[in-house]
Amino acid sequence: MATMGAAGAAGGSGSGGAGGAHAPEAVAVGELFEVLVHQVLYSRGVYARAAFSRAAAFGGVAAWRARPPALAAYVHAAAADVAAAACSGAAAAAAVLLADARTGEPLERYVLRFAPAGGTNACTPTTDANLNRDAGAGSAAGAGVDADFAEAARGFIARLQHACAAMPRRARGVEVCWEVALYAPAAHVPPAHVWAAADGVPLAPAAPRVRAVRSYAPAMGGLCLQLHVETAGEATRAADG
Repeated sequence: MATMGAAGAAGGSGSGGAGGAHAPEAVAVGELFEVLVHQVLYSRGVYARAAFSRAAAFGGVAAWRARPPALAAYVHAAAADVAAAACSGAAAAAAVLLADARTGEPLERYVLRFAPAGGTNACTPTTDANLNRDAGAGSAAGAGVDADFAEAARGFIARLQHACAAMPRRARGVEVCWEVALYAPAAHVPPAHVWAAADGVPLAPAAPRVRAVRSYAPAMGGLCLQLHVETAGEATRAADG
């Protein structure tokens, strides 16, 4: 496994592989993961709220998106690799990991799991033709996506927002760092200048509390998705006072 962190660091997979469904689904998976990352960064206070603005995603749900171009492009590039790895069958899951910036201890993990429906390759991998790594960072998510998937995506976003809002504050004084982790064999890790191998690195809270958020199973082929949140007990206690 490997990672892609805000300051360089951990989880990832490759972008090759044969496809079994239509390329637009690969785009949709990448766009959904991209939106989910932005929701976590906003809702869990990783960056100042002034750094975000609201925009419609997947046909209507209001979602938060980071405004700084470098951050938006960074998340977009990570999501492109996630979509490629998920749709080629190389990756079992991707996650946003929040950790204590001082100790490196994992505090929260937001995990999106992938499983091909019917046991076949889920969808065509993303390419520069269908998910540009650089140009799409500021565009509206979900444009032209299959209606069934768009409806499911809106549910994922709304349920994640609700789950984040219901979580207690972190203990006072705890600063967090974050990274994207992609759970895949080492042979499928993207170029070293983007991703770093994370074998042996703790990428989940110890003895976590797990909360299921949303799942999706397509009617005909494609990817089954499941989103859940893991939190460490100490990380979710409300601050005193």
